[in-house]
Amino acid sequence: MFFKKKDKYKGEKKGKSYHGNGTMNFVNGDCYTGEWKDGYMDGEGTYSCVNGDVYAGNFTEGKRSNYGVCKYIDGREYKGEFSNGMKNGVGKLSFSNGDFYEGDFIDELYFGEGTFIYSNGNRYSGYYQKNLFHGYGAMIYSNGDKFEGEWKYGTYHGNGKYTHSDGSIHNGLWQNGKFKD
Repeated sequence: MFFKKKDKYKGEKKGKSYHGNGTMNFVNGDCYTGEWKDGYMDGEGTYSCVNGDVYAGNFTEGKRSNYGVCKYIDGREYKGEFSNGMKNGVGKLSFSNGDFYEGDFIDELYFGEGTFIYSNGNRYSGYYQKNLFHGYGAMIYSNGDKFEGEWKYGTYHGNGKYTHSDGSIHNGLWQNGKFKD
């Protein structure tokens, strides 16, 4: 890992490498306190960004890894798995308005199986691709309506069943959000 000459490290070393417990105050205002191995942030630690975001968890060769918690200045909080410095694996992302997503992440995006609970009472459970409903899933709306079926990039597309709160049903083929049968 490369550091700038004005970055300030205080802690244990092994030879000329940061190794053991230590704190690095970066010239940009960020700060890391935790374990080091062979010059890398490696092990348990806390990385505080100058913008107010804070990550506490595991690092491997300078990148967030395994399990950690990110608290963002805008009120979001992520608890879950990391790989290669990004949200990868299973986790929960909560928003300041009460919304939250719990499920699979790939490279920071909802990707795979998950559930999104909205503060307005809506609830989606199913598959995602690049943060969009994609594949099989079910949306239960706060007004009592429900759609269960295939989604394509965030809209009803394919076979599906829409049940209205009054009991009426549209069951069949959907295309770009519109009922076809």
